Amino acid sequence: MEQHYWWLFALLQPVGFAFSTLVNQIYKKPGSAVVSLRSTLVLLALLPFTFFVEMPSQPIFYIASFTAAILAFIADSLIMNSSAKFGAGTTSRILPMAPLGGFILWLIVHPESFYKFLDYPVISAAIVLSLLTCSYAISHLQRCDISKKALIYLLPVIVCFSINDVMNKTAQDNSGLMSGVVWYTFFLSIISILSGTLVQIKNKTLLASLKDKDLLKAGFFVGIFYFIAIMGRNLSMVYTENPAYTSIIAGGAPLILFVYHKIFNIEDKANVKAGLLFTAGVLSLIFFASYIK
Repeated sequence: MEQHYWWLFALLQPVGFAFSTLVNQIYKKPGSAVVSLRSTLVLLALLPFTFFVEMPSQPIFYIASFTAAILAFIADSLIMNSSAKFGAGTTSRILPMAPLGGFILWLIVHPESFYKFLDYPVISAAIVLSLLTCSYAISHLQRCDISKKALIYLLPVIVCFSINDVMNKTAQDNSGLMSGVVWYTFFLSIISILSGTLVQIKNKTLLASLKDKDLLKAGFFVGIFYFIAIMGRNLSMVYTENPAYTSIIAGGAPLILFVYHKIFNIEDKANVKAGLLFTAGVLSLIFFASYIK
């Protein structure tokens, strides 16, 4: 499959991530517990494939995967908590800052990518402008205030996701197509389950969580939507030139939530112009990114 198909897989992210945050906005359950249950479902779904897909042989794959798993657990738990505390809209407005950090970090870690940008100055400027347009549009899609408390609470998530973009792309670049996608997600799930279980044991909430039917429902539904998002994300990372391209499209989750609200006649004061601006930014990014190879 050719490299320019990265965006098709990336489009699965906003759908999965939007409904993941929406589910926990409804159930309002502890983030670590939801992430642990979500990961259990993903692990069970991937388990049959591990018998047929060869494990990657490069040590850097496992280093990147382990680092990403720890950071993903921390970030995802905070996102679930933020969705319950501040709402899915406010949470999703702040997260688009992360891809910008990931974009810069990737260029620093991989100077060859930076040199490619220097070879195409006009195209590169257009790509940066597209990324900024997308980030600006998402941050203004929801007509709700971003509280200082929510911004401070989610700052660690922005840092984790910026680093995670680099770790994910590094893992996919050092493995085969399906081996990277399957085993990367598999290891992320294992670490999330172990981390979540340890947190609940420490808080003495493990038995109560297993008896909480609403929590089990939340974990189940979040798991389904997360599986859709993470598989699309990992496949996109295989083909994208810069991980920020994939991540910025994930920021379209508020737009998906807006469409959902419209379909079911739920009041939503989203900024339609911002939604159109985000769409234009994504289309521009896809167009110009295809010129740098």
